[in-house]
Amino acid sequence: MIGRRVGPAREDGFVAAEYAAGVGLLLLPVTVLVLSLPVWFETLEAARVAAQQAARAVVTAADDASGVVAAERIAAETLANRGVTQVGGLDVRGTLRHPPAGDPQELVTVAVTVRVPAVQLPLIGTWAALDRTVSHTQPVDRYRTIEVAP
Repeated sequence: MIGRRVGPAREDGFVAAEYAAGVGLLLLPVTVLVLSLPVWFETLEAARVAAQQAARAVVTAADDASGVVAAERIAAETLANRGVTQVGGLDVRGTLRHPPAGDPQELVTVAVTVRVPAVQLPLIGTWAALDRTVSHTQPVDRYRTIEVAP
């Protein structure tokens, strides 16, 4: 007869398997998230600053055309200095010109779309990416001289 243990059941675990599962299912995903979060925030902050600077360039320009050109240049420069990839062009809503028989445009909104890496690991690289749009609205000074639309 084979000896059986009489009494409470044994609760021995398989330590190596539990350790590997714990590391694989808990530690690695949390580490990837912690390493990716700063890149997400850095990219979105760069886009926010680029949109803010571009909107300021449009508002302080002498006319719409030069304002949009200056905004595109400043946004591209700001993003390039921070190593961020811009997706598409700038979306400028609003105008500096007075409508023929209306009130002056009070707000100019600039939207910048950037590519945010979904996962970025040091020394390994990036995997997947998301496009995010950040906008900034800048008021136009009511008392500055602006050309009147024909």
